[in-house]
Amino acid sequence: MPHGVPAMRRWTLFAMLAAAGLAACDRHHEPPIGAAPAERAPPLTASVAAGPPLFVGRWAPSKRSCANRGWDLTATSLKSPGALSCQFSKPEPTSAGYTLDAVCSVGKAIQPTRLIFTFTSKGKSLTLSGGPFTEPIALSRCPSEVESASSAPPASSSAPA
Repeated sequence: MPHGVPAMRRWTLFAMLAAAGLAACDRHHEPPIGAAPAERAPPLTASVAAGPPLFVGRWAPSKRSCANRGWDLTATSLKSPGALSCQFSKPEPTSAGYTLDAVCSVGKAIQPTRLIFTFTSKGKSLTLSGGPFTEPIALSRCPSEVESASSAPPASSSAPA
């Protein structure tokens, strides 16, 4: 077991750094997401589960932080505004969201894990838990104009070359 102890300490440090980074990322004093009684999202149906996963898009702790501190989720990956990234495949729909087998990394620290994505407020709020998260992370869906602005290529000049 001596070989597992340093890896476990490294993973614990990784989780603590990720949590500290999230705590510092939004300094605006808005009520936390879910402060009011949460509305449970309706269960996922087969038709919804057949399309792209509902978590695909840009999410952030608050609307104000969408542009510069957003989390980007695709059907196969998660990228936080910090150093955390996760790769996954085949999200499994549940009655409240999804579970995913993932490989998450921060720098050179890599850890296979299980993530849980739970929707509230009719799909407008997402809670990430499991895996590298010591505490659940609550995020709100960013407006689509923020998504497209952050992923759009830079505009080219219309002046002749």
